[in-house]
Amino acid sequence: MKKHFNQNLGKVITVAEPPHPAFQPFDRISCLLIMNIEESAFAENVLSVRQTALLLGLSEFSTFTRIQTGELTASRLPFGIIGVPISEVERLSNSRIDSALIPAERPHTVPSDNILGIAKDSRPTLARKGELLDYVVPDHFRRFTESEIQGYRAAFGSIWEEYFELNRIRKQLDNGLVISSKTQDSGLELDGWKIRSTLINLDKGDILLCQKGGEFAVIERFCEGSHYVHANGKMEILMKGNDGRELAAQFEVDARHTLEFMASNQVATAQKVIWEQFNEDRPPQLVAAISERCRLAAVPAERISEDRKEKNSMAHGIKI
Repeated sequence: MKKHFNQNLGKVITVAEPPHPAFQPFDRISCLLIMNIEESAFAENVLSVRQTALLLGLSEFSTFTRIQTGELTASRLPFGIIGVPISEVERLSNSRIDSALIPAERPHTVPSDNILGIAKDSRPTLARKGELLDYVVPDHFRRFTESEIQGYRAAFGSIWEEYFELNRIRKQLDNGLVISSKTQDSGLELDGWKIRSTLINLDKGDILLCQKGGEFAVIERFCEGSHYVHANGKMEILMKGNDGRELAAQFEVDARHTLEFMASNQVATAQKVIWEQFNEDRPPQLVAAISERCRLAAVPAERISEDRKEKNSMAHGIKI
């Protein structure tokens, strides 16, 4: 038994078309994810995934997973951003949401350039419009001026917490599954299921490989006290099977799809900031830089190494 990414639930999510023809969308997502998505031109009574996760007491990874499986119906806002109607949050939590308790959509402060990965290169560079191209960012071979980096700083600063959480989960998947004898004999149990291994540690719970007799299950365990737990219980079985390693491998496939979905939404959120606030500072290049960084955060480590070798070879050309 498995909680499927149901292909009969709704439409395929794609990144919305930008207000500039030069933008290249984060296009690997559209062929991967099928879910309940309703078009919406307005954000009224619609929350961001971040706000939804905070209200439910779930991690963002868990919230995106529930959108993928159809358990949570989402809205697609301008720029391709995923939102969740308040009515859906109330249904899943079985409680009314007081508008005064809705958290801020984004952090109010932008972290330092060091945290964002922005660096000023002291080597001689070309100039554009009287400004030196002396700023570099991770996973991108082009340089940016002082004016342009302001757009990158604001846009990536709006998603940096989600980006680092995405990166942290991906690294856990890259480390692979370990089922040690110590874990098997630990005696830890969850409603009769013996915990064999932790697949992912989340910021609000964890996802575990468990066993009961000859049956295995991937179970998500939630933090106590959340709205979601009050309405749905402290654990949820995500999938079952007779082979633990096979089940864990299938979970990893689904989890990596979720990471790509998360990365797509991060790019959509960042491009909204860029096109609305910095549309005269080479927005296609700024979006491309953030899109590539988010894409690499979601893919396996071996693919990151291959992609970076290719980008480094491109970087030997003129950086403009």
